[in-house]
Amino acid sequence: MPAPPPWLELLDLRYFTVDLSPDHITKVKSSFFESTGQRCSAFDICVAKMWQAHTRALS
Repeated sequence: MPAPPPWLELLDLRYFTVDLSPDHITKVKSSFFESTGQRCSAFDICVAKMWQAHTRALS
């Protein structure tokens, strides 16, 4: 008989909604290109905003 699965600690998670308009994403992409000379995707922008919210929540 296999061993039982490991116990997973329950986390106190919170929901957070971010509304990123196409215009905002375009502005951030343009700003990123102007400052770095490199391109980024809309996915990169969304992940960066999520990470920003995460780190702010930890502070």
